[in-house]
Order: sequence, then structure tokens, then C-alpha cells
Amino acid sequence: MDELLTKNKKLFVTVGVILGVLALWHLYYVKIAIKATGHGFLLNEYGMLALGLSMLALCTGIFMICTQRRMEVIWILTVALLGISAMRVMPGLSAADEPVHYITSYYWSNKLMMTEADDDAGRVLVRSQDFALEDVNDEIDAYYAGDIDNTEFFGMEPEEYNYYEVRHWDELHPAQPGIKASHIVRTETTPLVYLPQALGISLARLTGGNSMRLVTMGKLFNLFAFCVLLYLAVGLMPFGKEIMMASALLPMTVNLAASMSYDAMLIGCTYLFIAKVMSLAYGESTWIEWKDVAVLGVILAVMSPCKMVYCVMAALLLLIPREKFGSTGRLIAIWAICVVCAAGSVLAVNLTTIGRFASAESHELIWAGGEPGYTAGYVLHHPLETARLVYDTFMWNGGYYHQTLIGAYLGNADMSLDVPYVIVMLLTAGLVILPLKKPDDGWQLCKKDKIVIAAVSIVIFGLLMGSMLIGWTPLSSNVILGVQGRYLLPLLPVMLLLIRCRWISTTKDMSRIVLFLMTACDVFALFRLYSMVCLHI
Repeated sequence: MDELLTKNKKLFVTVGVILGVLALWHLYYVKIAIKATGHGFLLNEYGMLALGLSMLALCTGIFMICTQRRMEVIWILTVALLGISAMRVMPGLSAADEPVHYITSYYWSNKLMMTEADDDAGRVLVRSQDFALEDVNDEIDAYYAGDIDNTEFFGMEPEEYNYYEVRHWDELHPAQPGIKASHIVRTETTPLVYLPQALGISLARLTGGNSMRLVTMGKLFNLFAFCVLLYLAVGLMPFGKEIMMASALLPMTVNLAASMSYDAMLIGCTYLFIAKVMSLAYGESTWIEWKDVAVLGVILAVMSPCKMVYCVMAALLLLIPREKFGSTGRLIAIWAICVVCAAGSVLAVNLTTIGRFASAESHELIWAGGEPGYTAGYVLHHPLETARLVYDTFMWNGGYYHQTLIGAYLGNADMSLDVPYVIVMLLTAGLVILPLKKPDDGWQLCKKDKIVIAAVSIVIFGLLMGSMLIGWTPLSSNVILGVQGRYLLPLLPVMLLLIRCRWISTTKDMSRIVLFLMTACDVFALFRLYSMVCLHI
């Protein structure tokens, strides 16, 4: 270790100095907020955050590069600590669609605690003291009177005052006895993707925790579930472990994992499914056992109903060599089980939604002021117009998809929660370098498998575009609306495997250094975000 530490001393010192200078630079913005608000605690919080995160990056690098410890152990601890830091930097219900995920988690918490889950109108029942989370400015009467379009939930657009609210929540929002009906509409999907959040919320309620503890526990349990799934996935991967690690280190992935979004469970399940398929296809096993089929079926059944298009990932079973299935009858049986688990769970949960979109001759988009939107029939009868719309979408929004995949606009695609473009490009460079390992590392995807992975990725992204075209895009729009790069996160590890080729590779294994530098980029992004939120006064 001492020899490697000496050899990489310049790297660690350079990264440490750069992080220190950047932390001091962004301290200026925190001081502006303190001067404007008088909230002196921001200085201590920022100092501890910047120092702690910088130490995390350096410790991660030292243990990853200078020791022979298993990378996945160090990496999973790093992801967990980055997630906990992200919870503090972006408090409340600030992640993408998080209010809906929060109230759905609350609904299943009611079910777990065997209390009344909702009222006759289907509105989720919450503790009165928790109602402030969705009506932080006490505007609910104006909302029901039609004077405002919506109430402001806590963390809707993260601002400096949210940090003050976290510290003084009980003073600003005294606990009230009784229950209230939430005005946030919950989502209808499998309860399994909300189990960790519901368990965390239930524990907070059982221990008498206030709303801040309730939100924190819900996020923590979701983050830990994500970390467990990812740890299992990395352990199963026969090669390309670093690629999966890097995918989980992206700011967008960390932000979703440290929230109440079901995307944390979805990404964790898809990565575990990918790892299981790759281990069966390229691992040492010569035979697919029924316990393997059971694992694949359960994962597909859990992840498919969240976003229906991901059930197409069952086609990755084509990567497994024919001889590992055994007889033809066994092959058919295994495929049938996986397809039934994927498609059956989708139909069981989303049959009504599928039927509504498939049969609709026209529909109006409430968010667009009642403007008519696209339908399946319209798309089929206007193929050239649809093709032109798809083309224009990629030409106009390609850069946006890239940035929102890595993590440029966090929260609800909030442009003020900006990860700098230079960091986006550095993280992208890391993702591209990792598959190009030295040629003697012993793995290479065959051409057939690359075609399968490419086809599955294209089909899923096409279905994502189609669903947002029909469900979210008005006829007047020049591009397909509602698509974000984060929708590709579940596919990212297998898509990156396509980069690997025989005629280009790095001269030595750089994976540990790349992961360390990506961690440092995450660390800078987090303490910079804290200083930027402080400026939202």
C-alpha cells in the first residue's frame, strides 16, 4: 500500500487541492446568502459538507487505488454516503415527481400499519402534522377555491429557506393532532417498488418522528435498498463491474436513489437483472437452474409495471447460449415463465391505462390547457409527420437527453439545479473510458450479443418516445415532450458494453483511477449545488 500511495501521491494531492480551492470559491456564494438572511448556520453546514465530501473522495481514491480490497465494498459505501449528502443538499420532496412518490409511499405505509389508507374519494390520509409537506405555505383553502393552480410542497424548488425549515420545522409547523386527506393523487403501480419507502415512513410514525424524520427515513430506506440491489448486481457481473459502478455514481442516479422515487428500485432491479443474465451468459455455469429462472422472473415482475417499456428487457435472455437451456422444451418453458412474469405483471397493474391509450380516438391534455394530444390512431395514419417529429426531437433535444442522463438538471428538470457542463463531460469521458480496458482482461461481447443489446435499447427508447408522444405531447408541439435522459439509466450498463471493441483499448487498467475521479466530480457537484441553493433567497 505504501508503494502505491507514494506512486499516486501527486494525483491525490492535486485532486485534494482542486476540491479545496473550489470549495473556498463557492464559499463566497454561501456568504452572500448569510449576509442577506442572517442564517449563520449555513457557514458551518457548508464547511462540514465540503470538508466531509472532499475527505470522502480522497478516502475512496486511496482505498480503491492503493489497496487490494474489493472495489464493490468501497464503492457501495461511497454511493451510500453520496446519497446521504444529496438528501441534505436537496431537502424535502425535490426529486423528479417526488410528491407523487411520497404520497404513494404514505398510502402503503398506512396499509402496513393497518390503518385507514384513504377516504371515500380515494385521497390518501396523512397525519395532520405531515400535511405541511404538501402545503408548506398554508394555501390549501385558496387551492380548493380555485384562486391558485396548486399549493407549494416542501422542496418544490429548493431554496435557502428550506435549510432553515429543516432545522426549525417544529417551530414553523407545530404538530397538529388528527388526520387529513392529501390532495396529491397517488400513482397506481406495484407496491413492491414502494416497500422500502413505506417501511421507513412507518418506522418514523411508530417512533413519533416529525415530518422531517418521516421524509428522511423514507429516503434512507429507499437509498439502502438501492445500495443492496446494486451490491448484489456488481457481485454477479462476470465482467464490466466498473461500468455498473460508474453508472450508479452519476449525479442523476444518486439524486434518484436518495429520494422517494420508485426509480431507485427500478434502476436497482434492472441492474440486477442485467447482472444475472450476463452471469448466466458469460459466467462459469453450464446450466440454467430453476432457481435462476425464479430470480429472473421475480425481478421482471417487480420492475416491469413501473414503466411498462422495460419489460422488453426480458429479450436480453437471448444473450444466454442455447446449450445452457438444455432441451427445447426447457428453453420454451423458461422463456414462457419470464415473459409471463414481465407481461403478466404489466397487464395486472396497467391494463386500464393500456386500454385507454390504445382505444382513444382523441384526448385532451389538461396540463396544456385542454389542447388535443396525439393518439395511437393519429400516429398510425400520419407516419411521415410522426417520423419528422421524431427527427426534429433528436436534433433539438439530443444534448438535453445527454445532460439529463448524467445529471445536469436535477429535481424536476430544474435548470437552476445545474451540474456544470464541464462536469457532465468529465463524467461522460469516464463512462466511455471504462469499457476500453486493456485487451488482456479476458472479455469481449460477440457480434450477435451486441446486436441483441442494441436492438433492445432502440426498441425501449422508441417505446419511451412513443408513450410520451401519445400521453404528453400536444398536436401543436414541434418536438416530443416529456422525455428525459434519466429514462435511459436502467439500460446504461449494457449500452456501455457496446463500446468495447478489439481495435481500440487503453494501454493499462485505469478503472480504479477513473472511478476515483468520477467520485471527485460528484463531490464537487454536491457542494456546488449547496452553494447554488443558498443563492435562491
